Amino acid sequence: MKINRWIPVLILIASILACNVPTGSTSTPVGPTTTPTITSTPGPVLAGTPFPVPQTTILLENADRLRQLARWGKGTIHQVAWRPDGRMLAVATSLGTYLFDIETQTDVRLIETGDLIWCVAFSPDGDVLASGGNDGTVRLWDVASGQEMRTLSGHAWWIEDLAFSPTGTILASGSMDRTVILWDLSNGQQIRTFSLAYQVKAVAFSPDGATLAAGSFEDHIVKLWEVASGQELHTLDGHSDLLYDIAFSPDGKTLATGSADRTVILWDVASGQEIRTMTNPALVWDIAYSPYGDTIAAENSDGTVIIWDVGDGSILLTISGQEMAGGGVAFSPDGTILVSGGSNGTVKFWDPTNGQDLQTLNYSSAVFSVAIQPHGTVIATGSFDGTVRFWDAATGQEIRVLNGHTRGVSSVAFSPDGYILASGSSDNTIILWDIGTGNELDVLNGHTNWVTSVVFSPDGSRLASGSHDNTVILWSTVTGQKQRTLTGHTGWVNSVAFSPDGTILASGSDDGTVILWDTNTGQKLQTLSGHAYGVLGVAFSPDGTMLASGSYDETVILWDVATGQVLRTLNGETGWVFCVAFSPDGSILATGNFDNSITLWDVASGQELRSLVGHTAWVLSLAFPLDGKYLVSAGEDGTVRLWGVAP
Repeated sequence: MKINRWIPVLILIASILACNVPTGSTSTPVGPTTTPTITSTPGPVLAGTPFPVPQTTILLENADRLRQLARWGKGTIHQVAWRPDGRMLAVATSLGTYLFDIETQTDVRLIETGDLIWCVAFSPDGDVLASGGNDGTVRLWDVASGQEMRTLSGHAWWIEDLAFSPTGTILASGSMDRTVILWDLSNGQQIRTFSLAYQVKAVAFSPDGATLAAGSFEDHIVKLWEVASGQELHTLDGHSDLLYDIAFSPDGKTLATGSADRTVILWDVASGQEIRTMTNPALVWDIAYSPYGDTIAAENSDGTVIIWDVGDGSILLTISGQEMAGGGVAFSPDGTILVSGGSNGTVKFWDPTNGQDLQTLNYSSAVFSVAIQPHGTVIATGSFDGTVRFWDAATGQEIRVLNGHTRGVSSVAFSPDGYILASGSSDNTIILWDIGTGNELDVLNGHTNWVTSVVFSPDGSRLASGSHDNTVILWSTVTGQKQRTLTGHTGWVNSVAFSPDGTILASGSDDGTVILWDTNTGQKLQTLSGHAYGVLGVAFSPDGTMLASGSYDETVILWDVATGQVLRTLNGETGWVFCVAFSPDGSILATGNFDNSITLWDVASGQELRSLVGHTAWVLSLAFPLDGKYLVSAGEDGTVRLWGVAP
């Protein structure tokens, strides 16, 4: 049931790959002017809103009227929890909490909070749902109506785990602020606060409600307290690496703990002594007892779920098929179904006796990159789950899913004529796709580490790619062969961009520099040094005279391309700037940020025009269409959002 909190760390690393904005889309396309259409049968529409295509171009004078017009995607999965009667499953996501009805096999409700939800728990009678958010609050919801009943405020940071007492009168919340708070649910008041040395990863009541357990992340300690008095009973110290989850046995005599040290330890609750250590083949991210207490399920970092025999510590079953773990594991109340959630956006239902895959629910995976088809109606996205997806810009329908990469897709870019899509991945490859058929045209192998950014030249004859191998490669799109490898950076290359005339290539790197390259000779023209930390995103202005770069140092620098001088530094961001994009007329610069917002800047004055708020996690990619009538953004929250001037 407990989310594996180091998944966001992996997302963080992978998000560095996503900080690219496809360039060349503002250039005159080569080849036929009739854009290919996709004729395959449309797939299901993901939860969101239809897109009322705006008729007004985004300009300085109307930037203050921009608002979110549509949202596509169901959000990334963070935790799953069964209702005690087994009739409903709660799925905590980056958009809120979905309530899935087991009998009708439908999402009957999305309880949307405007905040990322890390954890959920049902009351013992199943009438109340508690959710823990990124804003540090706990909210109580009426399950039947979906209405909020109460907000509990007291934590200083996000909520990691929640647990109701067996009577349903007390709620325990564990937070990244290193505290556990006991709440009196009759009045919403705090009963008691427990402090730990490090972030609280998991909380659990014993079945009789007399004991509270809490696990601390970094020091891998578990503490047991008497609920009535608050007296500390035991400190359990047996793991050698990060602690992720804890669970009481149904009879309350044993506590199980799971850790990154690849072990599950069983503890005697009365004495605090270790009973048994079960060695796991991978990092243990989540654990759950079966209702009868004879088995334990462990969700692992390699995507498997292992069923352990509690009696002798043997492995009874290894379940494979989740591909990417991350959303917890939980037995149904009758023990006949085991459910697991994945960071690839799926919830899987398994038969715990034989590992049979019974059902899959599809939500969303973090979206790393977005690109708009020139002169067309297709929006492409690249995601953490390794897929490339095509969306109809007018309807929001997902019209095709391309599977070819074996790891996350960090960058996508359309050719200027709109007939080819390039995708770069953390599997070190680049795939060229035929837009009309969805078939692979070519696979480009040459990088020795993650491909972070891909972009076509304005005439479509070349493709540039940046990588965590610290290099930039120029490819011929005609032959698929390398034309040149550009070396000069001493850190990961996070973003590449062609100038509008195709003569200059810019590359932004973790070494804190931007290098301008002559695309014909491969010679280094200039090294732009001005950022204090790594550069995450680069983009040329439409007239090619200016370059924007966003950085870990929380600034955006506007550079004079001809001289390499700093024209202006844009300050005011409250975190890393992942990506940058100019509007087609060059008057507005959009930046995607660590604080989940999009900032619009007046390029001429350097003044902030406004902040667009909607994403519940980092904004990793941005793109304007050629006509500038909307802005599309993609984020770690697994959604694509479209912004424009309201019709």
